[in-house]
Amino acid sequence: MASGYGGKVSIELYFDHAAGTDLEPAAIGAMHAAAEQGGAHPSAVHRRGRRARAALERARGQVAAYLQCGVDEVWWSHGGTDAVTRALELATAQREGPVVVGALEHPAVRDAVARLAQRGREVVVVPAADGQLDPQALARALPRAAVVCLAPLNHELGTVLPWARLQALAREAWWVVDAAQAAAWMEPAPWMTSQAMVTCAAAKLGGPAGVGALRVPRTVRCGAQAEPSGTPPWLAAIGMGAACEARAPRRGAARERVVMVAQRLLDGLRAVSPGLLHNGEAAWLGPIVNVAVPGIDGKALQAQLDLRGVCVARTSACRQTVDDGSAIVAAAYPQEPARARSCLRLSLGWSTNNAQVDAVVEAWRDSLRQLAGDAVNQDPGSFGSSAAPLDEPG
Repeated sequence: MASGYGGKVSIELYFDHAAGTDLEPAAIGAMHAAAEQGGAHPSAVHRRGRRARAALERARGQVAAYLQCGVDEVWWSHGGTDAVTRALELATAQREGPVVVGALEHPAVRDAVARLAQRGREVVVVPAADGQLDPQALARALPRAAVVCLAPLNHELGTVLPWARLQALAREAWWVVDAAQAAAWMEPAPWMTSQAMVTCAAAKLGGPAGVGALRVPRTVRCGAQAEPSGTPPWLAAIGMGAACEARAPRRGAARERVVMVAQRLLDGLRAVSPGLLHNGEAAWLGPIVNVAVPGIDGKALQAQLDLRGVCVARTSACRQTVDDGSAIVAAAYPQEPARARSCLRLSLGWSTNNAQVDAVVEAWRDSLRQLAGDAVNQDPGSFGSSAAPLDEPG
């Protein structure tokens, strides 16, 4: 898609895949075919209802295969937030005691554990520094945890956790694994213990927004041992299933490729801005590049990039209109509050390629020069005394 700014035309460059990625053609095709067959309630006993139910159950199997769990362990949800909320409710019902959560978790997790605390449940928040959970605090908190809620891949920083080591510290705990980001890139087998709820969202996996899945192990005590009643988003669920089936055999190769493409992006941004700060660098995996340029307002840079057809985020999609900066970056770097206000999140998807990265780097260069000119009365030689100078193209 073309967009214009200042008389120029650029191609739309989408770097917000962590919020929602491109739909897989297989997902579009599956939803179109199901819609053409006619809508029906999947619980209905007539032939159209049975047809809808069969399609829904096939999708459940496709998601289960992707998550490497039992078909009967997959429950539908109305997205990642709904899945996390339900997972925490189930997990905390299994065992009394502290709920341990990291300081860098998604707002859906933070909001859910805040409600638990309001109801009197003990909640332990493990602090983080430089994008990594404090190892000493983890060593104190995890052995006494009843429930642990963590994301294997952080939604803003792109950092990963030492999963096996953490599991070894909390062998008796129930786990809520927020895999909304991780499921697109990482093998799920390490998470699939007999005491782990695992959540994911279709929008991150090449499926439509508005549907997600929750893996509930068979060992869970939940009354009738069945997923809650109600009509699931069946057409969207069919799309999610088809996307999972299409992506399953390509997940490993996609991860290897995106790490190289993300490194190219980071190197390019650093070449343009030598003073660039890479948030969470020590434990970085690759699909998400969270950076800040000292002296530059993140909102202003985001706007300049948008004028050039580059779609990026400042923080989680659900917090864009609420927060002035990134609460996650603020928690990771409490001694450097400017990072949270100046940072941008550029997240890559399965379709991101080197040509797109190179175009983003050029748009980044142009945007910073525009901001520099605005800051010093159109003088292109500087963009503020607190920022590193731009390099000149060779």
